[in-house]
Parts: sequence; C-alpha cells; structure tokens
Amino acid sequence: MDNKQEDQNFDDERSAGDIRKINLIHGILFLLMVICVPAILYLLQSFVINGSIPDEIVIKYFILDYDDPNFVSYFLSNYIHNPLNPGHIEDNLRTFILISVVIYGEFFLVFPALDLHMPKKTVPIIYFIFFFLVPFSVSGISVIFRNTGGFADEVKYSLGFSGIVWEFMGFLMFLSSFMFARLITRKICRTSHSEKSVNMEYFPFLFFVAFLIFIPVYIIIFDINSNVNPFAHLAGFSYGWLIPPVVASMLIYGDIRHKVSNIILILLLTGIPVLTSFAI
Repeated sequence: MDNKQEDQNFDDERSAGDIRKINLIHGILFLLMVICVPAILYLLQSFVINGSIPDEIVIKYFILDYDDPNFVSYFLSNYIHNPLNPGHIEDNLRTFILISVVIYGEFFLVFPALDLHMPKKTVPIIYFIFFFLVPFSVSGISVIFRNTGGFADEVKYSLGFSGIVWEFMGFLMFLSSFMFARLITRKICRTSHSEKSVNMEYFPFLFFVAFLIFIPVYIIIFDINSNVNPFAHLAGFSYGWLIPPVVASMLIYGDIRHKVSNIILILLLTGIPVLTSFAI
C-alpha cells in the first residue's frame, strides 16, 4: 500500500488537530446513538402496550414465532420486549448503556491517549451492521437451534434486545484485545526480537484473549434450559467479535478486490444462518 492510500485509511496519518476533531465528532455521534436507541425502543414498546400497533401485527411481525417465523419478525423481534415484564426492557437497556459507556471510554479516550487508531469509519459501519444485518442472523441462529432440539418444545417464541446487547459485549472484547495486541507489538518492536522474548510477550496475551472469550461464553451457557434464549446471546457475542476485524480489514486496503471480498464475507457470515434457518 502506498502512502496516499495509508493517508486515506488511517486517522493516525492525519494531524493531531484533525484527529481530535474527528474523535470529537464521532464521540458526539456515538453519545447521540446511546441516547437515541433507548428512546426509540421505549417509544416502540409504548406503541405495543397502548395498542397503537394492532395485536395481530405485533404477534405476526414483532414476535419471532419459532413455528411460523417470517423475514420481518427475524428483524423486529430483536427490538421489542415482553410487555408483561417491564424489567425485560429495563435490564437490556441498562446493560446496553453500561457497555456503550465503556466502549466510548476505551475507543475515544484510551485509544487516542495510547496513540492507537482504527481505520476511518470503522465504528459507524460496524454499528450499521450490528443494528441492521446481525439481528436477522441472531434470529436465524435461534430458529436453527430451536428446530434442532436446542430449546424445549414448550418454548414457542423469542423477542428482546439482548442478542444485540451481546454484540456490543463482543465488540468491547475485540477492542480490548486489539489494544493489547498493538501495545505488545509496539513493545516487541522496541526491544529484542528473539523468539523467546516474543513468546514471553504473546503467550500471556493469548491467555488474556482466551479469558475474554470463554468467561462470557460460560456466563451465556448458564442460561441454557431457562426462559432466556442463550443461543441469541451466543450469536450476538460471536458476531461482536467476527464483524469488527472484517470491517477494519476492508477499510485498510485500497484494493477494490479486497474490499469486495470482505463485503462478500460479511454477507456470508450474516446471511448463511438466515437461509439455513428457513431451509431446515
């Protein structure tokens, strides 16, 4: 990649003033998102509760019925909550806000302080995929596990924002891993390059990454055989890890073939579970 392409793709090639301005704009947009998402979900929930949306529409399109799913319910069921359980939406949004605040602090405060930068537009593209593509996949994976015996037969439907919340948890784990990987690489470049010294740095890092992956997975597993949908949580967490590196890789390279191949990979990652769920 030539210098011109690098300038186009990395914020750390810009001046310090430009970086601060970009971080400020992105930070403001991020905070607006954190405010708007709960507001929209509460508004949608109020429409369901007060009958503004007819019950037959809610049942058909806002609740994922495992025995009669449809493409619209694959998406909308991720944004509606059990109207008989106010704690359902409150718990999900409380967790979403908490994780979002931590992501904001790490990405917009810690990263610049450590002189770490992701490719431009990484976060907006990731969030677009999280909110508008991955919900279909989360529902598709839930249907697959339901139809293959992962759920008890009496579990008939699914709804809730928790699968998307777990996407952001996965994204937070990815950001933390990326940060430590860059710091370790920077340290190795400044010190000895012997194989032993490299291993001494990377083995603890690999343990750290495994810890970030398996602890949430075990937490999710505890919900198996409960009234919670652990497979939606596991799917969301997995996509939170999988999507960011693909998006960042797509933005780094100027080669159009590389960009197209990464777009195809994203579509395959999100589309295959949906198509499979309709096929089985």
